[in-house]
Amino acid sequence: MTGKAVSMGGDGFFVHLPLVLTFIKTSSYWVHFFVKNNFRMKSLKTFWTTAIIVISAPFLSAQDIPRDSLWKVEGYGAVNLNQVSFTNWAAGGDNSVSFSLIGNLSAKYAKNRQSWDNSANLNYGLIYTKEFGMRKNEDKLELESKYGYALTENKKLALALLGNFKSQFASGYNYPNDSVVISKFAAPGYLTIALGIDWKPVDYFSLFVSPATGRILFVRDQDIANSGQYGNDAAVLDSVGNIITQGDKMRFDFGAYLSAKFQKEVVKNITIMSKFDLFANYTGDTKDSKVPDVNWETAFLFKVNDYLSASLNLLLLYDKEIMIAKDDNDNGSIEANEITDRVQFKEALGVGLTYKFTNKKKVEKK
Repeated sequence: MTGKAVSMGGDGFFVHLPLVLTFIKTSSYWVHFFVKNNFRMKSLKTFWTTAIIVISAPFLSAQDIPRDSLWKVEGYGAVNLNQVSFTNWAAGGDNSVSFSLIGNLSAKYAKNRQSWDNSANLNYGLIYTKEFGMRKNEDKLELESKYGYALTENKKLALALLGNFKSQFASGYNYPNDSVVISKFAAPGYLTIALGIDWKPVDYFSLFVSPATGRILFVRDQDIANSGQYGNDAAVLDSVGNIITQGDKMRFDFGAYLSAKFQKEVVKNITIMSKFDLFANYTGDTKDSKVPDVNWETAFLFKVNDYLSASLNLLLLYDKEIMIAKDDNDNGSIEANEITDRVQFKEALGVGLTYKFTNKKKVEKK
């Protein structure tokens, strides 16, 4: 067979150059747009224009990758919309519109004993109500790359090097106070570099375990760093609240890392995607810093037809060092014992337009 199969080097690289350039171009547009607008959307029209550019361009160009390539490129993009309107409603209520963008792109290479898996997971959502105006309600940026070299003939066990970056696109606020910024791009941001063993017993499940993992916490905004709310050392204040020493904008941890991934169409038109991450810090100087951090996200995708679907997304987070203030007593004020570590949980149910693609032909089961 003399198809267009490619290798890691040589002319094969140029087969994928249009996809790479388009992805870089559209990603750059996305970043530039958020920076230019101070991470805030000025109008729904601008938001939807940006959404169409970001989601459609890389997907369309990916169709040019030959099916017999050593790369397997696949992904999906979704636009979810929810709208509520009240007219002369006796029980009261506030008109609202919410929408979210979801992008998931993966590129996997395999040749002989070598493998290289890359993925990008991007989520962004806004909600508008007449009372509160526009607010962010969804924001996620995750990039991951993993290179592996198989240790066994069946390629189920490999030595692997993994890199992962997590953050958010836009500024987050301590609502209802929208003058206090509590998060930005890379504030916080997490960079994980791990060397370990990757086990893939089946094509829809993998388990990566690393006893040697470095994780860097970035808090690029000094005001956010001064608060110390993400596990970095907070600013040191004098008796009247003046800053003596600025808070740390970076923190390095070394420990063990585990990452389990599952993705499968469990029944026709219903797909489950789940990822469980666990990090245990060896070098923490306090008891709390050595408690393992948990990040578990699961998505249920329900296909209606080729372009319409519903999704249920669940996210559970726990970090012993992240303090969350909550008025548990409902007395209108936050007391000292109400600022503590808590299990964070988020659920999002959406219905919208979805587009999927792959350069590999699906083999129907008989």
